[in-house]
Parts: sequence; structure tokens; C-alpha cells
Amino acid sequence: PHIMKLFPNPAQNQLDIELFTNYQPFSLLIYNKDGKVYGNLSTETNTLQISLDNFEDGVYLIALSVNGIVFDIKRFIVSK
Repeated sequence: PHIMKLFPNPAQNQLDIELFTNYQPFSLLIYNKDGKVYGNLSTETNTLQISLDNFEDGVYLIALSVNGIVFDIKRFIVSK
């Protein structure tokens, strides 16, 4: 089942995220292709937007976890 939807993908200025689960709060970790953590967010809302102003062009992974358990991992591309 899809727990997380990312759009647009590829993204330029911002990434929109929709979460399809009732577990809260969520933690979102964003990694670049080298495994460097680019962002760490906690939220209790099912929709959010991430500014990509500080992101370089490239491929990133975003992991959704609840209480330390990873439920979903998605790939997104930043292309400015």
C-alpha cells in the first residue's frame, strides 16, 4: 500500500507530500544519494510542503517513520 505520495516529481522549488496513514506523529528524513541527511521533519498533519531552495539538483530519498519504524521510502528528483 502507498502511504506517502510526492509531487511534482521531478521538483524545482517545492515538494508536496501527502500521507495516507492514521499513525501520528510522523518523522520524515531526507537523504541525498551519498546518504547525507538533508532534512529531518516531524509533523502531525497529512499534507505538507518542503522548500527545495537549499537542495542541489539530484536524486533524494525520503523516509517516513513512526516511533522509529520506517513505513515507506520514496525517491524524488530535484531539477532546477
